[in-house]
Amino acid sequence: MTRYQFSCSLIGHDNDVRCVDSPRDDMVISGSRDGTARLWRPINGKWKSSEVEERVVYQSMDRAFVNSVATVDFGEGPLVATGGKDCIIYINGLEPVKGESLEDNIRYQLVGHENNVCSLHSVGTYLISSSWDATARVWDFNTMDTKYVLQGHASSVWDAKIVDFEHSIFLTCSADRTIRKWAGEKELFKITAHDDVVRKLLVLPDGKQFASCSNDGTIRVWDLDNGTLLSTLSGHESFVYDVAVAPNGDLISSGEDRTVRVWRNGTIVQVITLPCISLWSVSVMPNGDIVVGGSDNSIRIFSTDPERSASKAEIEEFHALVQNSAISEQSIDNLNKTDLPDYEALKKPGTQEGSTIMVRSPSGKIEAHQWSGGAWVKIGDVVGSAGSKGQKHEFNGKSWDYLFDVDIADGAPPLKLPYNSNENPYTAAERFLADNELPASYKDEVVRFIMQNTGGVSLDRQTVDAGTGASNPVTDSQPKEVKHTVKGILPQTSFIDFKTFKGDSIVNGLRNFNESQVSEAKLSEEEIKDIQGCLNVLASSDAVKIVTQYVPKITSLWEPKHKLVGYDLLRISLPRITTADVLRSMETAEVAQSTIDKGISSLDETNLTTLMMIARALSNLMGSVLFVQIYMETDEQGSLSYSILFEKLMGRITEAVQRLSSSPVVLSSKHFPTAMTAVATLLYNLTAYTIKTPSLSASKNASQILVDSIEALGQTIAESSEEAAYRITVAYGNLKYGKVLSTAPSFYNKVKQSYVAERKIERFVDIVNNIESI
Repeated sequence: MTRYQFSCSLIGHDNDVRCVDSPRDDMVISGSRDGTARLWRPINGKWKSSEVEERVVYQSMDRAFVNSVATVDFGEGPLVATGGKDCIIYINGLEPVKGESLEDNIRYQLVGHENNVCSLHSVGTYLISSSWDATARVWDFNTMDTKYVLQGHASSVWDAKIVDFEHSIFLTCSADRTIRKWAGEKELFKITAHDDVVRKLLVLPDGKQFASCSNDGTIRVWDLDNGTLLSTLSGHESFVYDVAVAPNGDLISSGEDRTVRVWRNGTIVQVITLPCISLWSVSVMPNGDIVVGGSDNSIRIFSTDPERSASKAEIEEFHALVQNSAISEQSIDNLNKTDLPDYEALKKPGTQEGSTIMVRSPSGKIEAHQWSGGAWVKIGDVVGSAGSKGQKHEFNGKSWDYLFDVDIADGAPPLKLPYNSNENPYTAAERFLADNELPASYKDEVVRFIMQNTGGVSLDRQTVDAGTGASNPVTDSQPKEVKHTVKGILPQTSFIDFKTFKGDSIVNGLRNFNESQVSEAKLSEEEIKDIQGCLNVLASSDAVKIVTQYVPKITSLWEPKHKLVGYDLLRISLPRITTADVLRSMETAEVAQSTIDKGISSLDETNLTTLMMIARALSNLMGSVLFVQIYMETDEQGSLSYSILFEKLMGRITEAVQRLSSSPVVLSSKHFPTAMTAVATLLYNLTAYTIKTPSLSASKNASQILVDSIEALGQTIAESSEEAAYRITVAYGNLKYGKVLSTAPSFYNKVKQSYVAERKIERFVDIVNNIESI
């Protein structure tokens, strides 16, 4: 058979490429965790890595992940549909009009889902979408509204397909391990299809069969009429994320084992190993070329046509990346390092395409080789992980680099979260949530927990290919993101948030404090139970209810010493509110802004913790559409800038801290260091947001607001605690990195003296060296 060869790489995304679509031979659409959807075209008619036109067709205002893309055409010409973390489906122009902002390129918005939109598929005037809210929705472009809501799945619906547009026949699959067939909203059949999450569906060209793939590592083919299992394809060594079909009928699959596999009549005929861990998405062009999106931020194209293959040098370079990949020994079952064969074993043929063998090289290294095209091909070196200084942790019969205790419920024992530094943190998060039957909506928080507690170990974000340790010559030749960075500290652009909570503790506090209120301010038992129910789920609609119905009552009518619980509810609810709910009504934004303003106005010596909670609530708003709606405005060119409301907010916070810190009672309070750490975190988050938002970093007015606050409060914050001092120092470092603040604020020299010269605390030494090298 003619085998696929490497054709080209498409480099441009700043994070995992979660979805690809290739409707034409000269077009690729991609969506990424960097919050963008992009259009790619070959400049001279042939795909070459160095000759590609790249165009952003959609960019999330709050950098929410894009998890799904689809090309649609319902009479207005080809358009691009995108869906992702913010729950809204955007219909975007394929060719942005010159001079238009990306926001203007959005033609329509489809609002209805209440959680992450994870798949899109369009036929005729229908678009079907699936979501973590456990539903699929069928949208009619004639009305730009929902035509059918497909409800019944017990968990996230990972994929949905239009089977027959004329008769409204659909398929859905879910994390509940089932596949369901629908006629309109009527369920025709339900099958328990796999032993784990069902990730993707594919209706085969004959219209009589469909395929599914799963986290259980298999692909299964089914009778479309009655749901009878016809065959099971086994070969992948981990999750199978996507499946597509080539023009000749071959199935193409991609997964968590670094491979794309080509199947013909149920047999693997080729395995393509790539130099990254997660191959999230695969698509096939009309000419049969394969397009793959992966966790190393790259898209790669493979072709069977020698005319469309890359040059010999580029193919060798690609193979070198694969061969130099580092494979963690933890990812290999039953590896006996003391009893490995040498190169003599490579003289015997493999049992089948894609089979692997571990051998010890003459230099003593353990190498992985794969049987491919009738020969053994090296696919990487087997190494031990270095993520936790060599110390291993045993759990469930395996060794792990990290084993965390995670508190989920008050009074319940902590859950174990295992993680290897070579694996994708999103995969580890999905495994943890599935093993403990926790909502998929927790995934981002679990990933953030992993990143924070592994010292930021993330191979995907370095100048190496994800999970391989192999240097990427394309990335190395364009070190735009790291050329000013010393020791990898500045700039810091990851937000610090305060989203965790213990629902039972909050409800107990509500009940206790409620008894002390006057009758007209008291919550009824039904209201307390309603709040408890909302906290148990805390979907966006629950968060909106808490913010608009209960927070105003508590913060306005309760006794001052008991109002803190109201601000705490505000803190935990605000970051759960989705873009869809923000756009449905201005009430949420108005109530949040009013509550924060009233809270700041009420600050005195007796309620220092209110300042802490308000600062934490504002930190939780960072990067969200709600923050944009309340505290930002758009100028005539479509650029974002801070509004007068924001300027007043920062002025009032600055005044309040200065006033409170002049009181000996406040300075001696046990809550003062915590409150100042919260304020320092807010200022740091604002500098991170400013750097991440080009129009803000270019605005002197926006930067000056932060400069004024940091210069006014820096000394007070730095003297309150070591943690507060560090966070305000990083905030200053961000501003210096962004060339906003050239003269060091007064507190900085005292930080250097106290924490560097006298105490020699390592993290302060590092950040000061980084700042002074800029």
